[in-house]
Amino acid sequence: MANLFGSAVASSGGSIRQSTRSFGGARERTTLSTHDGTPATTDVLIIGLVKSGDLCEDIEYWTDGGATAGAFNVGLSSVNLSNNGFELTVVDADLFASAQAATSAIAYDARVSVFDEAGTLDDVMDRGKTFWALAALGAASYTSDPGLTFAITATPSTTLNAATELGFRVSYVAGD
Repeated sequence: MANLFGSAVASSGGSIRQSTRSFGGARERTTLSTHDGTPATTDVLIIGLVKSGDLCEDIEYWTDGGATAGAFNVGLSSVNLSNNGFELTVVDADLFASAQAATSAIAYDARVSVFDEAGTLDDVMDRGKTFWALAALGAASYTSDPGLTFAITATPSTTLNAATELGFRVSYVAGD
């Protein structure tokens, strides 16, 4: 019988240790964010702020389905907070979701995961990775943690044609 180690436990040189990629002993954090309006393709909904070293578990959404047309992308932008400003630089605009329809009502207790909707990420193997490592699987070229603050963003890929209530839930483990 062989011992097979999962991503939470590592074996090296005969010693067993808890992996630094693990959720073990950490507290899961959740950010809830809602928006009510008619966002256009020039708008950016800022869902929440995370550190590049935080571990992403899931990103989910729900909606009242108020629009009959419209969709959005979910991705990452880096945040510059210098000089009392708030400046976003797109890292990967559709890392998590690409053209996710917002036209059918989805209740909070039936919320939909958009973690891997865009097809860039693997639903099983990429959950629990740091945000910077997920960004590197998409459009970014990070080889180590850049120590940034990231904004999880939703940008309409097509304008929602009526006022729509959108809700987002980001589940992650802080890397600090």
